[in-house]
Amino acid sequence: DIIDCVKALLGDPNFAPYLVFEPEKHYTDDSEKTRMYHDMHTGKWWWEKQQLEVKIPGSTIVPIIISTDKTQLTLFRNKTAYPVYLTIGNIPKEIHQKPSARAYVLLGYLPTTHLEGVTNGLTRIPVAANFFRVKLSDVQVAIE
Repeated sequence: DIIDCVKALLGDPNFAPYLVFEPEKHYTDDSEKTRMYHDMHTGKWWWEKQQLEVKIPGSTIVPIIISTDKTQLTLFRNKTAYPVYLTIGNIPKEIHQKPSARAYVLLGYLPTTHLEGVTNGLTRIPVAANFFRVKLSDVQVAIE
């Protein structure tokens, strides 16, 4: 369950001192003319979305980040897989970018196919892209 994954990340005591719940503005110098955007909570998006706090005092947002990357499975005769991971934007990137921090939850694997039935090389790319998009939409449905 996606909500349980988010609760686990929010409730992990290792992340507690670093969790971010409100947007921040950072500047390159004291003149505050040039903004720095280096993490999710420093972006304009978070400021726009955080306007909910005006309507619901004490509320915040928990951005869900889904990622995938092709992985070789050497134990399974060099098969490939696409693991799908979840993390939250409240965990600063300095932490969630370190694999040792375990700031990602494995949601599952996207299936792969060699598309043996598609012999035309020009057709294979859009068919593969559509297959990938359909499988990712299954993940999106699970989140909603």
